[in-house]
Amino acid sequence: MKKKYLRYSNYVGKTMQDVFTPEQLESALELEVETLANSILLSQTDGSYKLNTLPQLAQFAPIYGIQILDFDKDGKEDVLLGGNFYNVKPEMGRYDASYGLLLKGDGTGNFEVVTARESGFQVDGEVRDLEVIEVKGKQYVLVARNSDSIVSFEF
Repeated sequence: MKKKYLRYSNYVGKTMQDVFTPEQLESALELEVETLANSILLSQTDGSYKLNTLPQLAQFAPIYGIQILDFDKDGKEDVLLGGNFYNVKPEMGRYDASYGLLLKGDGTGNFEVVTARESGFQVDGEVRDLEVIEVKGKQYVLVARNSDSIVSFEF
């Protein structure tokens, strides 16, 4: 494929039958996507799971780092998110619209956006992991970023 189509523009507008041989299509594994939204799976008491789509601000970039914890100490779990992805083809553009996000949980599986100004959580770069640690009785979130330094936030 790389030798046949050197650029995206070489196969723009082509059908699957134009790009692949009948033999390739016959042996291909066909998968179906139902949603591309960043979502959370909530375990139910009957052992099943419920899919909840995260708020719109959590849809602006891919998510790679997640921590679930009661960040605001109200007795309900909250979700802290970080992401972005820069290593894409120039034609596609970087997926870099996230500065991290705190979602306040209501205890029933729904989440409300907490602004960076309110939460104090705002991070640049490609977040790859979030880890909560405790130092001298205080909780910190360590943010690992791709090709960049680790940053920390106190909660």
